[in-house]
Amino acid sequence: MLILGQAGAVSGGDVHAIRLAEGWRRRGASVALIGSPDLVRFVAPDVSSIVVPLSTPFDASMRVNAFALAAGVAWRGVIALPELRRRDIVVAGSHLIFDVVPASLAALLFRKPVATYVYHVIGDMHRPRSLRSTLATSLETVSFALLRWTRATVFYDNDEARAGLLRRGFRSERLHPTENAYDPVVTVPAHAPAAPRRLLFIGRLVEQKGVWDIVALARALRERGSDVEIDVVGDGPLREQLEQVIAAEQLDRLHVLGFVSEQEKWRLLSTSSLFLAPSREEGWGIAVGEALLAGVPVVALDLPAYSHFRTTLERAHADGSDFVERVIAIALDESELAERAEVARRDRDLLPRWATIVDDDLGVLDPPRLEMAASPSV
Repeated sequence: MLILGQAGAVSGGDVHAIRLAEGWRRRGASVALIGSPDLVRFVAPDVSSIVVPLSTPFDASMRVNAFALAAGVAWRGVIALPELRRRDIVVAGSHLIFDVVPASLAALLFRKPVATYVYHVIGDMHRPRSLRSTLATSLETVSFALLRWTRATVFYDNDEARAGLLRRGFRSERLHPTENAYDPVVTVPAHAPAAPRRLLFIGRLVEQKGVWDIVALARALRERGSDVEIDVVGDGPLREQLEQVIAAEQLDRLHVLGFVSEQEKWRLLSTSSLFLAPSREEGWGIAVGEALLAGVPVVALDLPAYSHFRTTLERAHADGSDFVERVIAIALDESELAERAEVARRDRDLLPRWATIVDDDLGVLDPPRLEMAASPSV
């Protein structure tokens, strides 16, 4: 059974869990998914799904309070309880508290082995101090304590995450490397950039995703008299404020599209000349990988999560200080764009694919190998 990531949003970790569920199902296993209504559109028909119509406080509002968070976690646990009893293995799609608490219940009440995925350690991300970041770090500490207590099998996809886990007392034999892939269930259209040029951002509208760098870029392009358009796909707590700034400053070439369908997302990617990735922290970088798979060149901050992309990306400083200048230097130079698009097309066949990754993960999740982890340590 898989317990997926934060209800109300579909993250890269959720996609990984869904692909794992499908691979498990093809092997004849009975698989149940627990998550938000948004997940249904990503799930193959032969994978049963149990939908919890609940958004977490983090995604619903910036006004997070401990009571609402505790109530949400408790509700997910109650909904999951009947399934926890019936399943042989419980996989938390992320190490966040929403997923780890029900998984820990399975270990405590039913002696079920637990596994999870850690794409980045929040406590190592150096977020600015705020109520949100303090709460996230504190809850992560609780999650890690529960995972160590249950002797969970933990998958990681970068060396920085592994080092952070070891520093927090996880045993190396419980840590297993994995990867993430970008091949979608829909057909990827051929790359055919639109005219005038369009730049694309996909992500949650929060500070750490670099949304204000997109605004700064729109201002800089207007100052240069450019006709380049910028599309923003995604939603989040900053959407209303972002739209107010766009209206007040009349940034008419910056468009906030909200959530779009999978087909529309790939259409937007196929018609974009350049993909924008100003995020300050990433555990996976699914949007970057999908852009490269679509043959779209990418300007991204130099983050550890992007190390497997090697030389394909144009990398700005990790603090974002030169992001706008790097984008403008490429977006307004036709020959530079063409050269980078060719590199993206050349390297996309080197990107990992789900079939291999899922087979490797399932080899680790073979029940006999997890039997020793079924009893929580005391």
